[in-house]
Amino acid sequence: MSVKKSRDVPEGADDLLSTEAMPTRRVLAAHQTRAEIIAAATRHFAEFGFAATSIDVIRQELNLSRGGFYHHFADKRSCFEAVWIHLQDAALADAGNPLDTDDSPTPDDPRTYVAIELRRFFDRCLDPVYGPICLHEAPEALGWKRWRELEDLYGVPAIALALALLGKQFDQLISRMLFAAILEAAIDLTHNPGDLDQTTARCLDLLERTATS
Repeated sequence: MSVKKSRDVPEGADDLLSTEAMPTRRVLAAHQTRAEIIAAATRHFAEFGFAATSIDVIRQELNLSRGGFYHHFADKRSCFEAVWIHLQDAALADAGNPLDTDDSPTPDDPRTYVAIELRRFFDRCLDPVYGPICLHEAPEALGWKRWRELEDLYGVPAIALALALLGKQFDQLISRMLFAAILEAAIDLTHNPGDLDQTTARCLDLLERTATS
């Protein structure tokens, strides 16, 4: 099937348009390859841990050359960081707003809102992918300094928001200290998942007592 050219289209314009479209296809293919690497790496990091995961095994699973992998990631650590960020972004996207449902608390019920968000966080920590990667492997895989930098972007602001909703704003140091306590509770919960309700209640009490002190 052919398409009749318009007289207004200069000679060779079709070739130019086709050439201009090529970088877009390359970019899309690169994004797809990166997403496939992240998905495969997520499975391996969750199942085997950071230290035991082999980049070569991931490459072979995806039929990628060494150059194909290292075009996207400088090393295993940078790949792990991309996985960690992907999981955190997915968690934020999935969380939504608990106040959007018909049976949710009203906007002037911050305590219930914070309780729902705490419960969601602890539920994620019990997930067989999120928990091992984001709780157990991240500090060693990313290094303590980089892990803290990333948590300052994701976890610590969530605690600061919770405190503000419960009644008081604090500096970053207090938010960090409380976030560290909640992380410890989450790690303990992964070993004792039956304590979910109690852990949520105790952490909510900790935040509430801090915010009203």
